[in-house]
Amino acid sequence: MSGRIIISHVEDSFHLLTRQYGFGEEATENSKTMSVPRELGSGYLKFISLGEDLVLSVTKLRLKYPLVMNYENYNNQFETTYCLDGYIGYAETGLMETGLRKNEYGMYLKQQSRGMVMYPSAENICAVSIMAKGNLLTSLPFYFDCISEKKSCHRNLIHHLMTPQKPDLPLHSMFSQALENDGDTGLQSLLREGLVKTIMASLWQNNVLTPLTGGARCPYRESDQRAFRQAAAILEQRYDNPPTISELCRLVGVNEYKLKTGFRALYDKTIHEYGHHVRMKTARVLLENRDLTISQVAYQVGYINVSHFAKAFHGQYGVNPRDLRNGA
Repeated sequence: MSGRIIISHVEDSFHLLTRQYGFGEEATENSKTMSVPRELGSGYLKFISLGEDLVLSVTKLRLKYPLVMNYENYNNQFETTYCLDGYIGYAETGLMETGLRKNEYGMYLKQQSRGMVMYPSAENICAVSIMAKGNLLTSLPFYFDCISEKKSCHRNLIHHLMTPQKPDLPLHSMFSQALENDGDTGLQSLLREGLVKTIMASLWQNNVLTPLTGGARCPYRESDQRAFRQAAAILEQRYDNPPTISELCRLVGVNEYKLKTGFRALYDKTIHEYGHHVRMKTARVLLENRDLTISQVAYQVGYINVSHFAKAFHGQYGVNPRDLRNGA
């Protein structure tokens, strides 16, 4: 058995999953849960309304048969999906690779999009998605520029956002909290809304606003700027053991002078400053979560000497790690 569904907007998927594949549907005032029928597997898709303009969806599936949804003329207003476990197959027409593996996310703003989403069988799939619309979107800088795709820089950015990316630890932590915080009390709902808006703002700042505003003053062409953004992504992924500048040059395919000058023009930081900021930001998240000792946090972000870590952390935030943890 293989499900094949053609959709042009989110409501199509609700209708066809229930009518064509027997998904159960349970609705409350602020949420809708679609349960997988036993003959197809187990799990659910849950859609939680966070006001008029924002929806959080949680996907937890284990299927006996692949489920395929084709989409045509689909207008993404603002959608982002983070895959915490398993694999979600995306195939956008005209792009090489858009499928999400564990700990990868994609952002989707493309208009009249055409492609396919596939949930494979015999695999535990866990994902969180955020969908925004209305006034929330109109408040985002460059939103209309991006979806119009009139300029090549906007078109290239939209395509770049759809390719799989790995989040830094703070963003991963926020997505995980959004997944876990699924209660329906008033306070939980308020906390969840604030968390989801923070995720959205962080994604927009780092993936849209910084590249576009930095790109305006960056003297290098778009292909070089993509290499600079790739270098930043590598630094975020390898914060505990960052590559040397020469290694980074080989990984992104540009020479050292171009990488140094272009990176600073785009991010207003040197490569070293950017990598240091990522390490300290990650350390702060680990310290606030209280799952590790200070020594373990230092080691996890690449410091063998705890006193050196404490000095670097104090230089970044003006507080010692122990004082931060003790609430001083």
